Order: sequence, then C-alpha cells, then structure tokens
Amino acid sequence: SWCKELVGVETSQRMWSYAQKRALDQGLPNVQIIHTDGTRLPGLPTGSFDYATACMVFHEMDARQRLPVLEEMKRLAGTLILVDYRLPLPVNLVAFICRSIERLAGHRHYRNYRSYIEGGGLISLAETLGLTVQREVPFYNRCLHLLLSE
Repeated sequence: SWCKELVGVETSQRMWSYAQKRALDQGLPNVQIIHTDGTRLPGLPTGSFDYATACMVFHEMDARQRLPVLEEMKRLAGTLILVDYRLPLPVNLVAFICRSIERLAGHRHYRNYRSYIEGGGLISLAETLGLTVQREVPFYNRCLHLLLSE
C-alpha cells in the first residue's frame, strides 16, 4: 500500500458517492471520503497527516472559501502539494483552451475562476498564509503548476 491512511474531502454529493463506491470496489479500507467543504475538519487532529493535496480545486471555489481551506490543510499536514492554474497564464493555444473550458463550465464556475486569476492564484494564497514555497513545477505548456509548500 502507498499510504497508511488516505482521507479525501469532497463537496459534491454525486462525486462523494462515486469516490466511496470506488474505494469499496477497489478494496481500499484505509480510504475515507468526507462529504464537506473542507474549511473545517474538527474530527481530525492538528498534524494528522504528512501531506495534504489539492488538485485543480482552488480556482473552482468561492473566493471566501480559499483561505479557510488552505488554512485547514496547513493545520492538518506538514507539507502541502497544490496544483492549479499558473499565473499569469501564457499566451499559447493550451491557455486559450483552458480559458475556454473554464468559460463553458458555467457562470458560477467562471466567476470563481476569474476571481482566482484576479486574486493572484496559488502563490498569492500561499504567501497570504505565510507558507514557504519549496518548489514550483510548471507543466501543461506552463498553464498549470505544482507547488510544494511548508
């Protein structure tokens, strides 16, 4: 097994049900999926995990949720692994496609994406909390990046 315990957080009832079923179907008793928004997880003690990850979620959140979710991740884990859009987005075909997909995802989703862009993205969020970015890895034609932060 790759890890002793894995806890996932999912806001969508449909995706939560799907993840629960997948974990059961795959015979993964060490996987727990919590149905909540991730801003407060009082059942999990501070420092419960070595790592906390978030992949392509901050740009989808309402602006007021981003910092509380990141604070909760920081409370729970020593190292954060974050993936989302890299700013500024480059001027290339991949970035054009990404922006188009975000626009097509619906009004609320696009509004959240725009506020993420206007707010400075992941690096701005990390700096606001005083996190140290240990490493940044741009990928997908420099449209996305992975941040390793402590």
